[in-house]
Amino acid sequence: MRSPRHMRILVSAVFSVTTLAACESEEPVPASIIRPVRTQQVFSSGGTRVRTFSGAAQAGLESRLSFRVAGKVQALNVKVGDQVKAGELIAELDPMDYRLQVEETEASLERARADLRNAEAK
Repeated sequence: MRSPRHMRILVSAVFSVTTLAACESEEPVPASIIRPVRTQQVFSSGGTRVRTFSGAAQAGLESRLSFRVAGKVQALNVKVGDQVKAGELIAELDPMDYRLQVEETEASLERARADLRNAEAK
């Protein structure tokens, strides 16, 4: 068997080894993780801002207009926001369509008269 002295030496050796092992090994401090971040510098270019919005604009006050004849507008005598009185000239239509219609009607009338003369002459 072993003597108590050997036991004390063995116990003190084990104790010393475990103590030294515990003292020497410190846990390493984990390094902080540096994650990349995307950045962008924003600055004013000094230009004008252009903004677009969807929607429909509508006047606060509207007048429903109707016309006796159709045609292309040749001249517009009032501007947006002008006040007009009853009977005042607002717009002029291009008379070319009506001139052509008058000439066609007159030519048709002359043909009818010629046909009448031919019928009477037979």
